Amino acid sequence: MKKTIIMAMALVLALPVGAAIPRRTTQKRAVKTATVKPHISIAGIPFALTSADKLTLDPDPAGNATRLEHPEGVRSVKITTPVFDGDFESRTGAEETYEFDRNGRLTAFSEDLGDAAGGRSFKVFYSGNEALPDSLQLTSMVPTQDPCSDNMNVVATYIFAKDGGRITGFSEHTTMVGTRKADGVFNYSVSYYPDGVVKQIVCKEQPAMMVVFDRKGNIVKVNRFIYDCNEQFRPAWISDSWENTEGDMSVYGTPPADVKHKTDARGNWIEETRTESWEGSAPTTNGRFRSITYYD
Repeated sequence: MKKTIIMAMALVLALPVGAAIPRRTTQKRAVKTATVKPHISIAGIPFALTSADKLTLDPDPAGNATRLEHPEGVRSVKITTPVFDGDFESRTGAEETYEFDRNGRLTAFSEDLGDAAGGRSFKVFYSGNEALPDSLQLTSMVPTQDPCSDNMNVVATYIFAKDGGRITGFSEHTTMVGTRKADGVFNYSVSYYPDGVVKQIVCKEQPAMMVVFDRKGNIVKVNRFIYDCNEQFRPAWISDSWENTEGDMSVYGTPPADVKHKTDARGNWIEETRTESWEGSAPTTNGRFRSITYYD
């Protein structure tokens, strides 16, 4: 035992002065950032392009659920679309929530489509009393009970360029894809029809990626990527392309409908039933609720 200790001490003393005793080191692997592709969030961009309309906004430009008859002093609007079979089975269902500041500007949006579908959310930031936003922060999917969808989060920030009361372009900075950090930036230009309606959004780095609108603001063409489940049920960037080849979207409109409303004390509807009937088809009825809060 003494002999072993003496030999160990001799080895230490034999090291040059200032020499370090070798240690086992572990090298950290570099964390790879996720691949990013242009996804042109339809969830928030049409809203930002028309934000001067204030409370007439909806992330779906064709939607009208947030159009308030009396928008003064509205703080928030929650829209619930329950199962409807001739009557409301309950007051629960898919939800959308809109939040507004005292100037009537949309500051936040979130949706909950249920455990199987997740949802989107975004926050909007302004300078002073300007109607057009400076930036928008988006989360395109929240966790669900779907093993694939749980990894489909995409977090991005949009920074807007403005000129003459219009948004002329924006950058899309993606910081999270699935469960991995990302650092991808794409830039977009925005053009308009002579009457001021948005005409198209085009990615500068990949011009084939675009969103095209008709003269009434309806989306008629989309070329972009979405982060979704592929055929192997794994999250992946998937091409998302769609085009209306039948002409002006406005010719389709909405079917004739019998719409009934119940309103709150300020005259904004809080319950809606809608019976629609295309020629030759059986009528269909659906309904929804709105819960509205006010600043005063």
